[in-house]
Amino acid sequence: MDLHEQAFLSAALGVGDERLEQRLLVGFHLIRDCCRMADDPAWVPRVSVAKKMMDQAIIDGVFVPGDLELVAIARLLDALESRSSSRALLYSAIVAYGVALFREVSFDAASTAFEISDGLWTPACSATDRLEATFYRGLVLIRGGQIRGASEQVPLQLALQARAALNHEFVALAGVMRQNRVMLTGNLQATIVEGEKRLKRLQSRPSSRAEGMLLNTLAAAYGRAGNFDQALRHASRMLHPRYHFTVRLAALNLSGVTLILLGELDAAEAAFELLLLAPTAQFRRSGWLGLMDLHARRAERHAFERAYEHMLNQPLTPDAKIHFWHLSGRGWATFGDVARARLAYDEAYALARAYGFGYEIFETEDHIATLPDPDQLVRTVDIAPEVAAHITALRDDHAGEIAACMA
Repeated sequence: MDLHEQAFLSAALGVGDERLEQRLLVGFHLIRDCCRMADDPAWVPRVSVAKKMMDQAIIDGVFVPGDLELVAIARLLDALESRSSSRALLYSAIVAYGVALFREVSFDAASTAFEISDGLWTPACSATDRLEATFYRGLVLIRGGQIRGASEQVPLQLALQARAALNHEFVALAGVMRQNRVMLTGNLQATIVEGEKRLKRLQSRPSSRAEGMLLNTLAAAYGRAGNFDQALRHASRMLHPRYHFTVRLAALNLSGVTLILLGELDAAEAAFELLLLAPTAQFRRSGWLGLMDLHARRAERHAFERAYEHMLNQPLTPDAKIHFWHLSGRGWATFGDVARARLAYDEAYALARAYGFGYEIFETEDHIATLPDPDQLVRTVDIAPEVAAHITALRDDHAGEIAACMA
């Protein structure tokens, strides 16, 4: 077993969830054949084990209808079974599998898939597939929390490759990647100013893909900056059918988050419930996070705890994991468990510091500063029912007079 196979197997066995592990183990058996073919083009793939595991996973309901990871696995399996021995076909299929893994937040497995694709590449392979691999390799680094180091060079690398291939769309996507890095560092002003400039530049060389992803970054940045009007305007644009379905799903999440902050809880609930139908786990988890926040704001403790338990061990991007701990802290504080809320915020703060996410660091500090004193909260809980009962009794004594005033 070579290093790439070991890395993919470690990623599969380290997810901590039996169903997710079963999905990745199907891909592992195909990855093994890809590694063999990278070393020996004459290798004859042995896909029978992977086919049996895939069929069983479908029977077990591990893959949902329309699951993008299943589509990518089936495509990779077909490429391996093809008797044409086409490196271009196999290269395209493993890149597509890496993209599907990225969208499932299986970042370690996705990174390994892209590394294996390097060994399969030949000049006969599609230049666009190679650009796609570079783009998502960069997103794996950035969304995985490595906003410094290797990820700093990937946007430039992609831009140079795209210019050499005369592919203007990927030149624009290199800018999108850079925007993602800037926002995660916490520089919202730079994200907004530069993002609006990039949108205008796209008017001369249109790309719905780059435009949709820029709108996503801008809507998130405006929302974080408290400009909810612009956040919703950009999110609304993202719902247009010309954009990729992932952009439209992101629009639902951004809209739901913003609507909650505006007090439109029913509309936000509709957005989050729609996300539960998404064909990628990443967006289904976003829906659960939104509902978790909603239940806390409505003081629905049982529903909040159910969502909390469901999300506790789910794979999440670093910024989403920090968001999960923020929602947990806010929820426990709402239900009077200040000690548990503080522990949740401490988890968020440790992650934000470790990844260097500037906005999340400041946001967490603000959350901690607003936590009530536990002793004072206990005293308030003791006196509140007494005061409430007294005021209600007074209101009942004057019910007739109040009714006359409101007539």
